[in-house]
Amino acid sequence: MLFGVIICLISVILLGIDGRFVSSDEYPKICQARAWLLSTGFTLAYGAMFSKVWRVHRFTTKAKTDPKTPSSPPASKRCFLSHNNISISQNTVVIVTKLSSLIITGFYLQLGARENQTMSEARVEPWKLYTMVTGLLSVDLIILTAWQIIDPLQRILETFPLEDPISTTDDIKIRPELEHCESSQNSVWLGLVYGYKGLILVFGLFLAYETRSIKVKQINDSRYVGMSIYNVVVLCLITAPVGMVIASQQDASFVFVALAVIFCCFLSMLLIFVPKVGRHEFSVLRILRTTPAESKYNPDSGISKEDEERYQKLVTENEELERLIAQCNR
Repeated sequence: MLFGVIICLISVILLGIDGRFVSSDEYPKICQARAWLLSTGFTLAYGAMFSKVWRVHRFTTKAKTDPKTPSSPPASKRCFLSHNNISISQNTVVIVTKLSSLIITGFYLQLGARENQTMSEARVEPWKLYTMVTGLLSVDLIILTAWQIIDPLQRILETFPLEDPISTTDDIKIRPELEHCESSQNSVWLGLVYGYKGLILVFGLFLAYETRSIKVKQINDSRYVGMSIYNVVVLCLITAPVGMVIASQQDASFVFVALAVIFCCFLSMLLIFVPKVGRHEFSVLRILRTTPAESKYNPDSGISKEDEERYQKLVTENEELERLIAQCNR
């Protein structure tokens, strides 16, 4: 992702280069470099986030469709509950009620632990994420290569009506000129690029919405990745059409597009990397303040910390029930 962000920021510099810095013969190369850098940089940065949210969606889908996951309490426990409902003393009724709650809560705790274990067993293999990013990048390479070979971008000079100079009394006129990067079938190629990018933007937005409240231990920044995808989608949907409308106003067009790219890149990095740094600092402080004897929670056990706390509560309730049963048997 960082490599893609760097490429996008470099493309902003190329967007500000005009005929004052390069000759008319070299300008088409700048046009090609703009298209290649901006397109591939976007794919590398957004593709990394897209592949992560896609893996989160696959994990959750696999956990929900796992045939090993039970759907109801075991038959022996259901029979136990039904037989013990025939209690006659008030103390026994209280015990049975608490015991029923304990069994049901324990079952759902076990169910949650199995789901967490299923997601823990599904390892995040980096090569799968790299493969998805490579696939997205290969589509970019095909489109851009065909564009450059069949109908390359050229320097198009747009002229405007003559204007009077502002700070001189000489008998002269000024004819403003504006350089564009266009090809003969420019709208067709832009339609292909925008259509492809728009498709993965919409699909990424859908996946981010589907996994908005899901946490995966192997990809612990999935929520922030989803927020970054929202940020990218909104800015792209605004920047692309507005940039095409104000293309003839070079200053406004450059400022708008450059600020959109810079803001999008830095906001995405803040959303993803700042929580990582904060979480790392918090983990280091917690390890330094906690001795091995005091720490009972094992993050690699497949059970979340909330489930561990509920388990300890169930153990306490079980001990209380055993004490009440012993009193009733006296």
